[in-house]
Amino acid sequence: MKKTISFVMLALLLVGCATPVATTHLWLDVCLGHNFSDKNPVDSAIHHHFTKKTRGNGSTAITNNTSYTKYNERGYILRKGECHEMIFDNDTTKMYNVRQNIFNNKGELVESREFVNDTLSTISSFRYNKKGQLVEYVSQDIPEENYVPLKYRYAYDRYGNICLEERYENDELVSRDITRYNHKGQKLEVAQYRSDGTLDDKTIYTYNLRGDLVETTHIFEHGRIHFMGGENWEQNPFERDYWNEHQTPLKPIEKYDTLRYRTTYHSKGKVATKQHWDSVRGEWRTNSRIEYNSKGVPTREMEYQAEDENFVTSLTLYNSHGLPTDRYIYDKKKDTLKVVERKVYNDQGKVILDTDYSDLFGIDLRFYSYDDNGNLVDEGYYNGKGSLNWRKVTEYENGKKKRKTKYGQNGALEFIEVFTEDGDELKSSKYDKDGTLIGVTIVEESNNYYRHREYDGSGELLMDIFRRKFE
Repeated sequence: MKKTISFVMLALLLVGCATPVATTHLWLDVCLGHNFSDKNPVDSAIHHHFTKKTRGNGSTAITNNTSYTKYNERGYILRKGECHEMIFDNDTTKMYNVRQNIFNNKGELVESREFVNDTLSTISSFRYNKKGQLVEYVSQDIPEENYVPLKYRYAYDRYGNICLEERYENDELVSRDITRYNHKGQKLEVAQYRSDGTLDDKTIYTYNLRGDLVETTHIFEHGRIHFMGGENWEQNPFERDYWNEHQTPLKPIEKYDTLRYRTTYHSKGKVATKQHWDSVRGEWRTNSRIEYNSKGVPTREMEYQAEDENFVTSLTLYNSHGLPTDRYIYDKKKDTLKVVERKVYNDQGKVILDTDYSDLFGIDLRFYSYDDNGNLVDEGYYNGKGSLNWRKVTEYENGKKKRKTKYGQNGALEFIEVFTEDGDELKSSKYDKDGTLIGVTIVEESNNYYRHREYDGSGELLMDIFRRKFE
C-alpha cells in the first residue's frame, strides 16, 4: 500500500482551509477566455485573417483563418468556433475547432466541450463550493480509452488563498501541493509532495514585523537544477526542474540540498543588502548593497562576486531624486569598472537621453522629448555608427493623440497613424524603404460595433475583425 502523509501532519498543514473568496485558476482562464474591453464588452466577435503568397514557380498559397466568438454579459465565452483553411494551388484543407461552454444558474462554468471537425475531442468539468470557488477540475480527452483523465482538486484557507492543490491521473494521486499564508496573505511555506508522501521540494518565507520578506529557504532534491527567476526573485524564488518532477517512475530522493537567501533593511524599510548563506564557510555572504543619503534616497548600488564580497562586479549610481544615472560593470581585460549605460533626466524626472556603451557595437543613443503636459512627442535611436535608426514623432491636440509618424534610416517614412478626437486609432499606413505604400489599417467604431480591417498596398483585404457590442 502506498505511503501517504499522516492525517495528523496533513491536518496541521491545512489548518484554516475553508471559506474562500473568488480566485483565478489557469483552467478557468483558458476556457472562459476574456472580453476585449472591460469598459466596452462585446456580444460577439468575428475575425478574418487572409494571407496570399506567390511562389517562384507562379503557384499560390492562401491561408484563410476565420473565428467567431459569442460572449455572455459577464464577458465569458459561450461558444467559440475557428476555421482554418489552407489552399495550395487547387488543393484545399480545412479544419474546424469549436468550444462550447455551459454555465449553471449562478453563472459558473460547469462544463466545456471542444470539437475538432465536428467530433468531440475534450470534455472539461468544473465543480465549486458554496462560495463559488473552484474545488475540482477534470479534463478528459476523447476517445477515453486512449487518453488518461486529468483531475485537479483545491482547498482554501479562511482568507481565500489556495492552500491545497492535488493532481490526479486515472484517479491516482500524482502530486500534492500545500501552501500556508499569514493573516496578511503572504506566503509562509510552499511544499510539493509526491503521491507517496515524499517531499519533492519546499520553500519557506520569513518576514519581519513590518511585513518585509527577510529570508527565503529552498529545500530540494540533491543535484536538482533550480533557476532563480527575474528581478522579483523573492516573489518567484525558483522554478522546479520539470523533467525531474515529471519523469516516470520518479527516482527515490535520498538527500536534499538547501539554498538560503536573506534581505536586510534600514530602519525605514529600505533594502540595505541581499545575501546568500555560504554553507561551506558557515556565514552570510553579500550579493548586493544599496547606500542611501540622509534623506533616504539611494545614492549607489553595488553587486559583488559570490566568492568575494569585496569584489564589485556592478555599480549603479543615482541622482538626487533616486533615479539611476550611471551603470558600470567589471571589465576583466582592463581589471576595472567601465561604464555601460548613462541616463539624463529633465526636471520632471523623465528620461531625455539614454546612452549604451559597448565594445562590440559602439555607443547607442536614445533621445526623448516631451511637451508641457509630459506627453512623449519625439523619440529616436542612433546606432553605434552614429546613424539614425528610427524616429517617432507624436502630435497631440487638446491632450489627445492626433497623429504619430515613424521614420526609418536616413529619415525614410515608415509609418503614419491617425487618431480620432478621443485619441483612438482611426487609420494607419505602412511604407517600405522606398516610400511605397505596403499596408493600410482602418478602424471603425460606433455605439454598437468595432471593426478593424487591414489591406496590403494593392488594396487586397488581409484581415477583418468585427466585434458587436452589447446594446
